[in-house]
Amino acid sequence: MALAFLPAMPAAAHAGFLWPVIDRAEEDGTVRMMASFSDDFPHADIALKSDHWTIVDPEGTKRPFETIASSNSRTFVETALTAKGTYRLSSGERLGRTGQAALIDGTYRLLGRDGLSVETLPEGTPVLTSQTATVSDFYITRGEASDTVLDTRIGRLHIVPLQNPTNLVTGEPFEIQIVFEDQAITDQRVTWFTPSGSREEADPETQLQTDPNGRISVTPLTAGAHLLMVRRIASAPEGAETDVRSYTTVLSFEVK
Repeated sequence: MALAFLPAMPAAAHAGFLWPVIDRAEEDGTVRMMASFSDDFPHADIALKSDHWTIVDPEGTKRPFETIASSNSRTFVETALTAKGTYRLSSGERLGRTGQAALIDGTYRLLGRDGLSVETLPEGTPVLTSQTATVSDFYITRGEASDTVLDTRIGRLHIVPLQNPTNLVTGEPFEIQIVFEDQAITDQRVTWFTPSGSREEADPETQLQTDPNGRISVTPLTAGAHLLMVRRIASAPEGAETDVRSYTTVLSFEVK
């Protein structure tokens, strides 16, 4: 069973994201994406690297990017979109740093945050090993938008768009559903960054919570770069090298 992880809220959220730097989808189909971790989305800071870069085409078929190159602050991935429709461009699921966690009052907590450490745990509390698992996504359309790709799955923790993210305009709602292993998650905290808003994950203006169906509706009032992020911790899958995994999934999107 997946148990909720209430993350320690950093002063600013270190989010991994994809963002287009060349978008000729409607011309020759060339798309180049920048991938980076940053406390100030969409500005790049540390290159986001992956062994599982994935393109999901409009029919739902997965394939790798043709070109990948990294610098200190960003990775560039490039592809040529040929078929018409909506594509999902993804980092794939990336396994990252390892650490320690504990189950306290039914909730997984990472050690090393909020003053929690092996020394401060209640006596007899088991110390678990943990590892991060992250997915970063961006959707892009060539020609007329299509929705097949919206229901594809990468990793275990999903931000499922219920409207096409490539057709968003200011003043109109955009609904998503948070799903973990095909189960909609109720009362799940979700972070939303807007173009001129706070980048602090603990700020009330960035915090949302899913309804009983695992859904959230946002209405962007400002055009530009937006980001939705969800975090959750759960028992690691069978065969994993740690007891639990700390999952983060990010969807970046442009509002026009």
